[in-house]
Amino acid sequence: GEYDGVVRPLVEAHDFGAPEVPKGVTAAQFGFEAFEWAYSAITTRALFPGLLSEREVRGEVPVVLLGPLIDSLQHGAGTVAVSFDADAQEARFTALGEIPKGAGVSVGCGLTSNLELLANRGSLMPANPNNFVLIKFQLDAEGDMHAGARLAMMRSLNLTSPMTYIVRSGEMPQGLLSSLRIQSLTPQEFTSYHKALESPVSLDNEWRAYRLLISSCNAILSLYKTTVDEDDALLLPSGGLTERARAAVSLRRQEKLIYDSVKAWAHEAWSSLLYAGASSTSE
Repeated sequence: GEYDGVVRPLVEAHDFGAPEVPKGVTAAQFGFEAFEWAYSAITTRALFPGLLSEREVRGEVPVVLLGPLIDSLQHGAGTVAVSFDADAQEARFTALGEIPKGAGVSVGCGLTSNLELLANRGSLMPANPNNFVLIKFQLDAEGDMHAGARLAMMRSLNLTSPMTYIVRSGEMPQGLLSSLRIQSLTPQEFTSYHKALESPVSLDNEWRAYRLLISSCNAILSLYKTTVDEDDALLLPSGGLTERARAAVSLRRQEKLIYDSVKAWAHEAWSSLLYAGASSTSE
């Protein structure tokens, strides 16, 4: 951890008998319990404006703000903007809109996903737009006799196999889509592989790439022991889950929704492609 990797070596290397060290200060005072207290005291009272959106920061703000009330703010969709008065050394929070009487004030979580929030803060943000799943792409080196050729094509386009992509709800990394197009090429389409980076190689190739994406998402979803509907039932007040179990079920439910959104993206992209083709033909 950070203590063993950073703090302990510094403590062991420091000469506590040196003249500049205050009297009574010893290495024993810098043990793990002291580090844990200091780390918790800072992280639970710290706000990092650099992680917030442009809408939530006004003017020049320090890298980190510390304050006892910051820990009282809810963390989620930000309802306030942060500014800093350097002369008065004051951080100020200004409402971005009307906040109903009695409602909590929340500060944004920046680009933090619920997985990170749960690990670092023990809480989740409903409908967090920064949630993501990891989708790994890898060419079929054993079952595809053209795998070597496909790999060469990918390298010429600065694509990598294997490669793990961060995918958020409703988004499609261009590198992943381009790689799926390369994987879906027929030998007759090899000479047009360079199109894969920016546009469909062909209508048939695009359909095969989307089908591969959808089947991959279905394969991942099949590994979960429950469906989204079953998770919804578990999350009802009558579900009887402990707080920790509720957080875990909520997190896995959100992961499934992202995979579903990727499938929906593929269906919508295919429909848009067909519609555009039909429109151009009619013209």
